[in-house]
Amino acid sequence: MRRLLVAALTLAACAAPYRQIPVADRIAPAAKVGILEFRDCPNAKGPTCDGSGVAATAAFSKGFEEEAKLTLVRIARPVAANALITDKQAIAAAAGEGVDFVLVGDVHAYLDMQPSGAPVEMYGGGNRDQAGLLVRLIRLRDKRVVATLNQDQTGMARDVPDEMFQNMGADFARTVRQ
Repeated sequence: MRRLLVAALTLAACAAPYRQIPVADRIAPAAKVGILEFRDCPNAKGPTCDGSGVAATAAFSKGFEEEAKLTLVRIARPVAANALITDKQAIAAAAGEGVDFVLVGDVHAYLDMQPSGAPVEMYGGGNRDQAGLLVRLIRLRDKRVVATLNQDQTGMARDVPDEMFQNMGADFARTVRQ
């Protein structure tokens, strides 16, 4: 029982910086939405998960676009692939792109296991594929974060991170679309 309590408190403490924000606004059918390439996941035990931001952005975008029935406007990332993007930087990057909203994300878990069981990208642990993402939807009109997604998935036998990120994109689109 004590171990369970310690585990629950540890999980709560780890999740605190990534609190979900209730949806404060929904994306109207005519709205234009931009997306900045997501930040590569950091790995305190080794190198960053190089390329995980590019892969997650592509997969998330596909799921979001298919579900929301709109095309996201790709916006150049204003900082390095492994650097955090502040809301202010995201808004500045999106300002001249003619969008109403911008999606900004951070990959916080990316583990793709090859059939042999050898890790392709290392983050986390265990022997299953993992995908974790924090996304903020910012409304440019008032520079306000109107929705967030903080989700982690662990794949079963044939799931791969890209499929999990695609599902996250579709789930988030259902949440924020009118």
